Amino acid sequence: MTTHHNSPQDLNAATAEFYSANPQIEDNRLKLHRIEFEVTLRTVLSLIPEGIKANILDVGGGTGPYSFALAAAGHSVTLIDLSPRSHLSRHLALTIQHRTKHQPVSS
Repeated sequence: MTTHHNSPQDLNAATAEFYSANPQIEDNRLKLHRIEFEVTLRTVLSLIPEGIKANILDVGGGTGPYSFALAAAGHSVTLIDLSPRSHLSRHLALTIQHRTKHQPVSS
């Protein structure tokens, strides 16, 4: 049976619920398609002038693969995501807390 979502709030809640329950889906996709990840990362980095440490907002960043890479390059990254239960907050606290922040988005 197909569930129909009648409002943007319903769609946001369903999306957040799906990714909260399955945080590995996008991570696995990027691992399988490593070239896509690398090309996207290089494209983003090419837009930042050399020698600049940028403040970057990663909207919908999930578990943070791009946030981690950008922070490792010395940039200050703030990640927001629909999923307040993503595993990201635990990882960030252990690794790059001083450069990356996680903010769940309320639906």
